[in-house]
Amino acid sequence: SKSPGKGRKKIRKIIKDDKLRRETQNALKEEEERRKRIAEREREREKLREVIELEDTHLKCPITTKLVLDEDEETKEPLLQVHRNIVTKLKPHQVDGVQFMWDCCCESLKKTKKSSGSGCILAHCMGLGKTLQVVSFLHTILLSDKLDFRTALVVCPLNTALNWMNEFEKWQEGLEDDEKLEVAELATVKRPQERGFMLQRWQDEGGVMIMGYEMYRNLAQGRNVKSRKLKEIFNKSLVDPGKPEPCRSFLL
Repeated sequence: SKSPGKGRKKIRKIIKDDKLRRETQNALKEEEERRKRIAEREREREKLREVIELEDTHLKCPITTKLVLDEDEETKEPLLQVHRNIVTKLKPHQVDGVQFMWDCCCESLKKTKKSSGSGCILAHCMGLGKTLQVVSFLHTILLSDKLDFRTALVVCPLNTALNWMNEFEKWQEGLEDDEKLEVAELATVKRPQERGFMLQRWQDEGGVMIMGYEMYRNLAQGRNVKSRKLKEIFNKSLVDPGKPEPCRSFLL
C-alpha cells in the first residue's frame, strides 16, 4: 500500500488551446504566422550567403564570407549584414545561430518599426561558441544605422562577466574604432556612485553593459541604495529602459 504523503498530488490538467487567455492565443497565432514567413524566406536564404571552401590536409573547411540578414525587396541590395571580419570567423552552425537570433528577435527591418520583437533561447551545447554568436548578432544590430537599437544588457553568472568582456575584445580585434561596440562591465565596480555613472553613460551613449545576476537584482530593486537619484538611475537603466521606444534595448 502507498504510504500517506507520498506520490504525485494535485497534477494540473493541460489547458486546451480554446481555454487559453486571449493574449496567449494571439501570441500563438503570431508565432505561427512568423514561422510561415520565415519558411517562405528560407528558399531564398542561400542567395544571402557566400561560402568558400579551403582545402586542408584532411578536411574541407567552409568559410562564410557574407551573411545578409535583410535586403531590399525590390533592388535586392543588402540592408543589414554581419561585418566581414566577424562573419569569416563563424563556423556554419554559428552562422545559422546568428540567423536564428535575427529571425526570432527581429525578423526584418520593417518588422522592428512596428513591433517590439520577441526572444529566443540559443541552446547549443557547451563549447560550440554561443558567446561569439551573440557578439556577432549584437555587433550587427547595435551598429546599424537602419535600426533603432542602441543598448544591450548581458546578465550572466558573475564568474563569466570578465570572459564576456574578453570575448567582445577578441572578436572585434582588427576593426576600426568606429566599427567597434562600446562594452563595459560592472562586476569589478564596487562603489554605487560609479555604477550609477557607468549605467547613465551606457544609456546616453549606447553599447553593451555586462553584470552578474545578483548585482542586477540588487540594483533593480534598489537594495542598500540610499540616494534617490541613484535609485532613479538604476530603475531607468535596468527596470524601465526606453519605454517610449520599444525597440531600443536588448536583454540577454
